[in-house]
Amino acid sequence: MSPRWPGTATKVKNLGSDTSIILYSRDEMVRISLAHAAYFEADANYCNVFYFNGTRTMLPASLLSIERLLATITNCHTGNYIRIGKRFIINKRFVSRITILRQELELCDFESERTFRLPVSREALKNLKKILTS
Repeated sequence: MSPRWPGTATKVKNLGSDTSIILYSRDEMVRISLAHAAYFEADANYCNVFYFNGTRTMLPASLLSIERLLATITNCHTGNYIRIGKRFIINKRFVSRITILRQELELCDFESERTFRLPVSREALKNLKKILTS
């Protein structure tokens, strides 16, 4: 069962090779492509999803709600997501560099020129490095 938000419903759709989360209310619908989302970032009671094409979408859900929703979906795309600290859920497929001393995580899709550099704690980066290298 999917978590629900006040006035918002959730559907999960498999569209070919892409799984999408659809959040909708009476007046609005937001589709999140899990194959293409680089990361989610907390923003108080909401969160933003970022894509490499420069798109950023604010979602009517907390990061914890998105994390719980991803845990309920079992497919190849949701297994790519991991919570990093209090602020981020990242797509592991796009991790290109972990710099523990600078406390920086770099995400890159290797197709566009865009990269994301996220400020992440040393401890969270050490844990991520251990997960990705084991």
